[in-house]
Amino acid sequence: MNSVEMSNCALLADLTASFLASSTPIQLFGWLLFLVDCGACLLLKQPLGVGQGYVLGIFFSALLMAMPLVYFSLRIKFDEFAFALIGQFNDENTALKQFDLALNQLALRKKLDSRDLIARAKAARSLVSKLTLVVAIQFVLSLFGIYSYHVV
Repeated sequence: MNSVEMSNCALLADLTASFLASSTPIQLFGWLLFLVDCGACLLLKQPLGVGQGYVLGIFFSALLMAMPLVYFSLRIKFDEFAFALIGQFNDENTALKQFDLALNQLALRKKLDSRDLIARAKAARSLVSKLTLVVAIQFVLSLFGIYSYHVV
């Protein structure tokens, strides 16, 4: 691997780490929605009328969206640090093989098939897309719950 290819790999790894770091506002917005939904559930905990049970169900559904939010937030933060670390290596292939071996030893990855850096960067982009989808669903559920609360 020549020096241009090495610098391109390092650039791709650093760029992917920066892209993953840029998803922090989306994560924070998801956590803010989680807190709003927690507050709404606590306010609606009083004796429930006919419509309030429905509204509570909507807010509870929005709270359940916090489970994938936790997973994607942790996974994105882990991948951010991993790409930053991979970007520091001179040889991409050696770094990726050692990284896969370490993940296998920690039982964080079962397969030892090695993917190239481009495939890993695409998977990281997919993680951010999935996080955005989860937060969007959470936002819609929260808005629907607030609207339903005012209608009921």
